[in-house]
Amino acid sequence: MNEGVNEIRMKKLLLFLVLGCSAALQAQTVLQLPVSFRIEEQSLETALYQLSDQSGVSISFTNDLIPPVAVSLALESTPLNKVLDQLLEDTPLQYRLLGTQVVVYLPDDTQFTISGILEDQRSGERLINANVLDRRSGRGTTTNEYGYYSLT
Repeated sequence: MNEGVNEIRMKKLLLFLVLGCSAALQAQTVLQLPVSFRIEEQSLETALYQLSDQSGVSISFTNDLIPPVAVSLALESTPLNKVLDQLLEDTPLQYRLLGTQVVVYLPDDTQFTISGILEDQRSGERLINANVLDRRSGRGTTTNEYGYYSLT
């Protein structure tokens, strides 16, 4: 009776290993998929949409995270991961494969500095000692005597 239980366990283990290896190979295959991709002076957002359409691979991202930069790229039979590397090269964005879908994201440790001058909308008068608050992080700052602020 023990032999029957061990045989069933071995079959389950073998099935688990085969499925696991198959998923890993499928994921690797998605990123190694050769893509010919050409885009000239288009937004990064447009480039990602076109890359998704041309490669047949779902590329997911939040539009608000995509910086407003223009990209140009011309690659022939290049693995998808190399195309993504080049498109995202000068941005803080990264990507990862989840199943067969590529997800573009902003790493948690990324910092930005925003700065500017606050002015009254009607009068155009600069606002001195006005509070600027990032609700998400709870960080804030105050404008100086010129209405200028800087917040990291």
